[in-house]
Amino acid sequence: MSNELARDCSVLHRQCYANFLFQNPKIFERLESKKKFRLSWKFTIRICIKVFIHSLFRTFYLFNQARIANKNSLIKAWVDINISEWQDSVEILDCGVLVLPFPISIRRQWRFIKYLRRNNLNYTLYGYKYSLRTLLRFCIQRTPKSLVELEVGAQDYYVSDVVSLGPTKLYVMDDVEFYSHYANSKLIERGFNILFSAHGIGRYSLHYNCTNYTFFNDAQHSFFDEFNFLRKFEIKFKSSGIYDRASILDFTSVCFISQLSKTQTREYNAIEKRVLEVIKRVCPDDVELIFKRHPNSRNLECPEGYLELERLDEYKKTVLFLTLYSTAYYSFQDYGQTILIETKELDSKNIFGNNERIVREEELDTLFSTSEEVITKSF
Repeated sequence: MSNELARDCSVLHRQCYANFLFQNPKIFERLESKKKFRLSWKFTIRICIKVFIHSLFRTFYLFNQARIANKNSLIKAWVDINISEWQDSVEILDCGVLVLPFPISIRRQWRFIKYLRRNNLNYTLYGYKYSLRTLLRFCIQRTPKSLVELEVGAQDYYVSDVVSLGPTKLYVMDDVEFYSHYANSKLIERGFNILFSAHGIGRYSLHYNCTNYTFFNDAQHSFFDEFNFLRKFEIKFKSSGIYDRASILDFTSVCFISQLSKTQTREYNAIEKRVLEVIKRVCPDDVELIFKRHPNSRNLECPEGYLELERLDEYKKTVLFLTLYSTAYYSFQDYGQTILIETKELDSKNIFGNNERIVREEELDTLFSTSEEVITKSF
């Protein structure tokens, strides 16, 4: 981290910037290699566009905040999963819903907004309030310190907004936001109860703060425990058991759960396409190949030789789900058996732990073998 940031910023500021660098390793490499570091103009323009979009959402909020005021609970949301996660434990109709911009998939967010309207939920679009003076300073300086000041300033306004709305509980899945660590810490200081659930198996932030944590597995909990003081926490899924061929029931379809989306790297895209080709090559002709696209995918064509999954319940109990590291490994278990694929580039055990159903890419053919020797072999 830059000496400038370490010298002039608070611990919370530095932790938020560490979150940013964690998800932007290329920027971190440039920062380490240059004594005088400046963020690129391309990155700066992206920040300006982000501020503009938030200002549009905020205008809507200023006229509609009464719809969610004086509720006991607020849900911080972007898309459908931010509501569905809490439906079993929260009376959604009695909550207010803040909908923040989701630029990864405008179509997905629009479907979410229509869902909120159709079900008469108390919601409003919400945008962070950015200081124009601080934005101008950032555009001129383009330093890590000026970026942190811009974003943390917006989080201060967010804290003020939440306090004025009057809830006591916040339901969040905002580990994807680098600077939510700052806002949550300030709200906890004011006595707010912040209930967090990881929205996926990924690790988007080093530092995170809330009053109740919900993780997918022990490995995810251990990661966050290393960098944070965890208060109350629970874990959704315990180990499913190491894969062996004898444990796989008969199936008529194989569904690959894709992670391809706008946010993925070219390197990952190449790995997934390679694995899809391997599956197609080793899979018997009488087994149907299905492709489940990621909800945030854009203009993604279904791979040749695969059928696109339309309705999940149509394949219940007859499908074998394969994925590299999708959270669907857990969430699709009600519809069929799930297995993780480990490649030389992606170590599934690092994210899911050592005691899960994992098969190596070079041994995918064993899934479809009927020989007694392979069936009794464990991995």
